[in-house]
Amino acid sequence: MASLIVRDPFEFVGGLNRDFDRYLQEPAIGGCGVPSSLHRSNSNTAVHPLALDIVEGPSELAVHASLPGFRREDISVEVDGRVLTIAATRAEEKEAEGQTFHLRERRGGSFSRRVELPQGVQSDQARAELRDGVLTLTFPKTAGAMKRSISIN
Repeated sequence: MASLIVRDPFEFVGGLNRDFDRYLQEPAIGGCGVPSSLHRSNSNTAVHPLALDIVEGPSELAVHASLPGFRREDISVEVDGRVLTIAATRAEEKEAEGQTFHLRERRGGSFSRRVELPQGVQSDQARAELRDGVLTLTFPKTAGAMKRSISIN
């Protein structure tokens, strides 16, 4: 005789939610070889990942980081070897006397991201620009890293 196993229909969804929450708390740094432990802060503030786009052109590499609402003085950019670190801190907005938040989705705290730059970029000649909430870092490529055509005789 066959037995019937009764399962909670939300058990699978709960497991997915736990996995997704863990993903948000400890974001992987895809393909760059930098351990995710470098992503954490040593302070008591929460650390959130920054959304990045990394685009390689024929003569330069551009990194675009979404930092809406941040001022230049709230952002730090460092390159150590080939590891690029972008960090930003925003204070939590506090309720003024007589005010009550009905919805609160904008976070305060520390936001950071570390990625390994490819070989062949000149980090000492990088340019940085913050415009419309997007930080753009431009790294020129070395002459040896630029794509070139070779004619066939």
